[in-house]
Amino acid sequence: MKKFKIIVYLLACIFHLSALAQESKSFSSLNSTYEKGLELYQKGMYADAQKTFEQYMVKLPQGYHQQRVSAEFYRAMCAIALNNSDAEYLIGQFIQNYPESQLIDQAYFGMGKMQYQQKKYTQAVYWLTKIDKNGLEKDTRFEWQFMLGYCYFMTNDYEAANRWFYQIKDIDNIFAAPATYYYSHIAYLQKKYATALKGFEKLQNDELFAPLVPYYITHIYYLQSDYGKVTTYSPRLAKDNTNKRAPEIAKIVGDAFFKLKQFDSSLAYLKIYEEKNKQQLSREDLYLLGFAYYKNAKYTEASKYLERIATVDDSLSQNANYHLADCYLKLNNKNKARQAFGLASKLDFDKVIKEDALFNFAKLTYEQLYAPFNEAIDAFNAYIK
Repeated sequence: MKKFKIIVYLLACIFHLSALAQESKSFSSLNSTYEKGLELYQKGMYADAQKTFEQYMVKLPQGYHQQRVSAEFYRAMCAIALNNSDAEYLIGQFIQNYPESQLIDQAYFGMGKMQYQQKKYTQAVYWLTKIDKNGLEKDTRFEWQFMLGYCYFMTNDYEAANRWFYQIKDIDNIFAAPATYYYSHIAYLQKKYATALKGFEKLQNDELFAPLVPYYITHIYYLQSDYGKVTTYSPRLAKDNTNKRAPEIAKIVGDAFFKLKQFDSSLAYLKIYEEKNKQQLSREDLYLLGFAYYKNAKYTEASKYLERIATVDDSLSQNANYHLADCYLKLNNKNKARQAFGLASKLDFDKVIKEDALFNFAKLTYEQLYAPFNEAIDAFNAYIK
């Protein structure tokens, strides 16, 4: 009897060990499936990874809670990476079902990044601001900071955007250059030109932003009235036939030379602007060209531009008519000169021009005897008053 009990006990042990071996073998196979899914995910093979995690979840017995949580997380992240239609649902279910999971911050990141990629910036901010940065890996943390800055930028909250860009713009990471660009762009919009200039200068050798920053730098030099730097830094940009902004830069360079009273160089760049510009010239453009021709003693050309300005009664018209009159005098057309002086004398924006124009109008009227003698006398009397 005693031997029989021993035999039964041994048989029970054997069956138990066999069952344990089978369970261990089954779990080992499941674990291998999970590891395969993780490997595929890390290699960016998201479609295959998602199928593997789904197979893993089907075979996973009850009670393996943590393993199921991890599998559901990666299945949802694969759906996001693949831009599947059920991606938002899957990650939303994960967030709802497992709010205490150690993966919750990565889930928030996944949801926020998906909204960011879909340009739903307000929704992206909602999810991204839920994240505890300690729940993200270092590289992911930089991306999270940049995305938040960009979302705030796109919703015109520049102060919030700058706080996030500032945190990563001077740290070695792949988002440092774009963060510097947007930080500097915001400073430019806010007329903080020194700050903007410092940032743009850092990007002059950056592969992505190097083509853009020279135009900001040109504008900043001009807005700071540093016309000397404009004329030394920007001429090469104005002559670049491959860039659509070349006409704009040519105008700035021409105007900078104009303000430096280097009218020959000013005219050269203003002509480039006129030739490349696809839009109709403004009255201010016409004035710059006309006055530059005038200062280069090209009076016929100058008169063609100045004649087109005097369409309204303003200071620009008064100034244009005054110099147009002088062009006509140089061209020995006293009749037109008299008319232009007369128009300039009727406007009150510049008292000096008004008085000198009135004197010349009276003088030409008298010289030409163009009108009855009383008109000349009236004009001189008006000047004396």
